[in-house]
Amino acid sequence: MLKQEEVQHLLLRAGFGTSYKEVLRLQQKDIEGVVSSILNPKLPDIEVTDEIPFSNEGFMAASKEEKKEMVKIRRSLIKNLNTKWIMQMVESENTVAEKLTLFWHDHFACRSNSLLSVQNYLNTLRTHALGNFRDLLHAVAKDPAMLAYLNNQQNKKQSPNENFAREVMELFTLGMDNGYTDEDIKQVARAFTGWGFNNKTSQYTFRKYQHDYGEKTIFGKTGNFNGEQVLDMLLENKATARHIAEKWVAYFVNDKGDKVLAKAVGEAFYASDYDIKTGLATLFTHKRFYAKEHLGVKIKSPVELIVGIQRMTYSKIQSEESLIFLQNMLGQRLLFPPNVAGWSGGKSWLDNSTLAFRVELPKYIFLAGLIESMPKDSGDIGDQLKNKGKLKKLEVKIELNKLQNDFENASDEEIHTYFLQVPTVDVSELAAASSLTKKVVLLTSQPTFQLC
Repeated sequence: MLKQEEVQHLLLRAGFGTSYKEVLRLQQKDIEGVVSSILNPKLPDIEVTDEIPFSNEGFMAASKEEKKEMVKIRRSLIKNLNTKWIMQMVESENTVAEKLTLFWHDHFACRSNSLLSVQNYLNTLRTHALGNFRDLLHAVAKDPAMLAYLNNQQNKKQSPNENFAREVMELFTLGMDNGYTDEDIKQVARAFTGWGFNNKTSQYTFRKYQHDYGEKTIFGKTGNFNGEQVLDMLLENKATARHIAEKWVAYFVNDKGDKVLAKAVGEAFYASDYDIKTGLATLFTHKRFYAKEHLGVKIKSPVELIVGIQRMTYSKIQSEESLIFLQNMLGQRLLFPPNVAGWSGGKSWLDNSTLAFRVELPKYIFLAGLIESMPKDSGDIGDQLKNKGKLKKLEVKIELNKLQNDFENASDEEIHTYFLQVPTVDVSELAAASSLTKKVVLLTSQPTFQLC
């Protein structure tokens, strides 16, 4: 039987946390059984439209006022896509695949002003999140949003653009300065000439008259290589599997890494021909994943914080504007990464302008839900509801009965362990909190709730 903190460690790192009831259920399994049950690769697509609201030609021909309205519509629909994804993370039973989609969004960081392109890009990540990295890499390399973001639409035989080629090696596969030269970048760029997309349909297209069919020497091999062959050459190199494994360890385990764990995961990942489930099963079942030095040491990303508190307290933020506002305030807006390298993560999530807001936020999300669910004359949380006006703007719905039922037979120690991976509240202080809601407010307002 697993310990409560082990199950929670797994579910917070591999996903966004879950209900206390689910933690108790999974405790009855062995670690292999738990990991097997959560590695479900199927995710539904997320769509806000199935057609381009207006063509590029229509936009260019529009008046100044019409263009402003078109931009407003496009931004609104991309916001809608963003918040739909957030709510999928909150509501989905397939939380690991959602977390992997978030990881791949950071790994294959990309943004686009084209609604259909960014929607297709997101669903490409969702389709392959727990599938095979080979398929994912090939799909992303032909994704119009990525091709536009990395300027490959401008990569032509007569004037090669090296941006896409450089990032494919430096960020997506081998890692920075790891087994390739400046000359390799130039030759790889030639292999990707002609890879582009149709502006009208937002679909990949190979422009054969812009492709360089000449002989190329790449990684010491000479031939008439094309883009697909280059991607396969990168996958043949074990450095790619090691790079992904190291990024997984930093993302799911510890920012400082773990060489033993990364080596085991990289070897299993490569041996499986890049089966993502195999690599992650090796990671999540390895004893080093549960080592003491890796428990409660990662700072939750803004999205992990926003999604996690909702999942743990049966809460749901109803307001789209609130979800966008919170992401902007905390420094991680989905579908809008800062650059092609993604978000820095770790301690970069914390600064003087966001720290106080972060610490207060989980408590306020929970309190906002209580406003809607409790009688007006309730004194259960007293003075903490003074800012009702501000809290109501979050528009949070909470299923308080489910939360109370989950913890009906739980001890203060078990409640403490559920909310805080790092014990910081004195038992007597928690006992003095006379109701479950007061205990939740106390625990979620601790700085250590920011850790997982």
